[in-house]
Amino acid sequence: MNQKIKKLLIALCVLAAALIVLFVVRGRASAPGNDETEERESLIDLEAADMRQIRISAAGGETDIYSREDADSDWVYAPDENIAINSAGVDEIAAGAAGVVIYQKMDAVTDLTQYGLDEDNVTVRAEITDDEGNTISITVGAQNASTGNYYVYLNDDTAEVYAVSSSIRNYLGKTLEDVLAGDAGAES
Repeated sequence: MNQKIKKLLIALCVLAAALIVLFVVRGRASAPGNDETEERESLIDLEAADMRQIRISAAGGETDIYSREDADSDWVYAPDENIAINSAGVDEIAAGAAGVVIYQKMDAVTDLTQYGLDEDNVTVRAEITDDEGNTISITVGAQNASTGNYYVYLNDDTAEVYAVSSSIRNYLGKTLEDVLAGDAGAES
């Protein structure tokens, strides 16, 4: 009987230790700063449906401007409305821009070169105008080699730099050729 009690006590100790480990691991998983559970702040406080104009300037490239009258209207290529574009493609750009999240904020930045945000290294500039005529400017710089995030600043506030999800480059990096309607962007 003594042997049975020892085995039972050992089993209870092992079970208790396993429960303690489980609670510690779960506690760490829900701790602030954990990427899987923490709510992230959006880079811009604007819904895609409220966007009326998107102006994208890639480094060394042309400026593409898409506009629409209201949320129910199709997007048009503003420089030449006769060029047929896929409005759903511009909707993706708008939704992507609205969905970009901040991973880190750097305050009191004085050297933009370390973030690839100096004039010579900027990769994309975008201006998004909402349905009330307010414009948000997003300047995209270098990609962090370790995290894959991109560095950006908003409007002309170069003292605050944000590390944001890499999806920003996927959406704001699209060109007119990416949203042309049909196989060759035939004019309508």
